[in-house]
Amino acid sequence: MRSLKTDRWSETGSCSPSWYSQDVRKRILSEVLNGFGLGNLNRTILVAGLIIRIFLIVFSSRFAFVGDHVANFLWGMWAGSSGVLNVYCLKEREFPAVEAEIPGQDGQRSKLTIQARWIGKPNHPPLAVSLYWVQAWLLKGVMGRPVLNSRESRWIAGLTHTLFDFLLSIAVGALAARVFGQEYFGGAFSLTWLFFPFPLNSVFWGQIDVPFLVFVVVTILCLMRDRWKFSGFIWGLSLLFKPQAILVVPIILFYAFSLPTDSLENRYRNFLFRCFSFVLPAVCIFVGISLPWSIFGGLGWVKTCYLDNILHAYPFTTLKAFNIWYIDALRLDGIPGLIFDSRSTIFGISKDSIGRSLLILSLLGIIAVVWRRYRGALEGMVVFAALWFWSIFIWPTRVHERYIIYCLPFVIVMAIGRKRWLPVVVALFIVASAEHTWNIWMGEFPAGSLVTNEMIVDRYREKMNDYLGSPKERRASKPKPTIAKVRVEVLAEAENRREQYLEKRRRVGAIEIGLTGISIGAYFYALLLVI
Repeated sequence: MRSLKTDRWSETGSCSPSWYSQDVRKRILSEVLNGFGLGNLNRTILVAGLIIRIFLIVFSSRFAFVGDHVANFLWGMWAGSSGVLNVYCLKEREFPAVEAEIPGQDGQRSKLTIQARWIGKPNHPPLAVSLYWVQAWLLKGVMGRPVLNSRESRWIAGLTHTLFDFLLSIAVGALAARVFGQEYFGGAFSLTWLFFPFPLNSVFWGQIDVPFLVFVVVTILCLMRDRWKFSGFIWGLSLLFKPQAILVVPIILFYAFSLPTDSLENRYRNFLFRCFSFVLPAVCIFVGISLPWSIFGGLGWVKTCYLDNILHAYPFTTLKAFNIWYIDALRLDGIPGLIFDSRSTIFGISKDSIGRSLLILSLLGIIAVVWRRYRGALEGMVVFAALWFWSIFIWPTRVHERYIIYCLPFVIVMAIGRKRWLPVVVALFIVASAEHTWNIWMGEFPAGSLVTNEMIVDRYREKMNDYLGSPKERRASKPKPTIAKVRVEVLAEAENRREQYLEKRRRVGAIEIGLTGISIGAYFYALLLVI
């Protein structure tokens, strides 16, 4: 009598079980893909998307931006050596140094020892640091003695983010299906999966904007399905991933208030009930998951990851973002001064204040336009999200080039459902691709590189090291270096090489003007589509 296990073998007599035979595997794969709305054409698209990502992984260690990749892995390695729950409360001197492979202009790679003080303490929320911890653990298992920006570290980061790219494509497809119909799933999935800026951000740079966007899109999708509690749960997770999750709040409030109701009194009552249903699970999941970090290290991580990160970090008008402040940077480029200083003034008003005021005005304008045009329609929520996230890129100061992808999932959904949005997608494809490759085509002379904060700080550090290393009697006879004196020295040197700098900048200046024009022009074109 044959056992149950024997009955599961294939009838052909092969030594592989029938549930794992080639025909069954093909059928299972076909059912899974069809369940996602993917036909034969989209299977080809899946392979094409994978090829794109493999290509980017192979060349990332040579051409991708190195700084953030090194910082993320370093934070993960520090979490592994000190304990992930202690990573926010350690001093920089307690963090070990690590080696990284840095490519030179000639293509040759040299190893550099990265000191903790060059990177700084982790300023990303706990779930992000936990992801870096897992990546660093995998790298240590592969290399033994990890080297950052190596082929191994780039492959680990790239494969990790490929999974999130796939999840984002599914989420965007599901959002399009919810708004316009199930038949739009495949198109939205395919466009997202092949949309070059996404793998440039995730696989090529190793950023966590795409994982963050997965949470954001799912949060909004759950709202559309009237699942306010689960949506709050997902949003709480996104807040533990990136502080920029706070930017989703206007979308939530607008949708909660704009849903149809029979009276103004019921509108306010329903609005409060929906907000409470959303906020309660969000607070519970945020506090519950972050509690171990708070117990071990206090609440200092909240200030570091949220208050400092949003309000005080990167005091620049723009960080390579082609928005209105890039126009200002091009206008001032070549002036011996810190042209990106967001605390400088125009007519006595700081550029930070001007940017925030413009952002608030844009939010009020978007609310008015979308309320008038869409009210509680699902399409209106997608339009609101697209324009709001895009406004965050266009108007305020301190915006990173990467932030342009925050609006992309929603613009893609609109382009799939409304063909008049296709020019907007094309424009964003061009601009976002250029944003994530600026270190390649701008080369050694991006805008504002005549004088930078790094130059002043590095010069000050050199002079201080020289001053402290000199004999005591010599120190008494010469003044101690100060930042102010070093700044004057650097500015004087910049004046002498200004013409040479402008000559080298002419190669890319016209491209920057064109990209900034496309970026801002496409934004206003999208506004006109709604108006």
